[in-house]
Amino acid sequence: MRELIESGYQEAYRILVEKEVEFERLAKGLLEYETLTGEEIGKIVRGDSLDSNDDDTPKTKIPSVTAVPKTGPNPGGDPAPA
Repeated sequence: MRELIESGYQEAYRILVEKEVEFERLAKGLLEYETLTGEEIGKIVRGDSLDSNDDDTPKTKIPSVTAVPKTGPNPGGDPAPA
């Protein structure tokens, strides 16, 4: 059993070391764009730029939005019992 686990560990480690550059590119792409399509992941891993779109649609970052409640406190009222 230990031999099987050790073999799997060695194989996983080899893959991580072998693909280190691709993983680094992917991590940077995710930090920059937050979400990526499968096609965009492929471009990043190959080292291509995402700024050069094949179609005419410009690539824009979607601004992050924080949910803020639209209601305020009930003026002059006491909370109703549950």
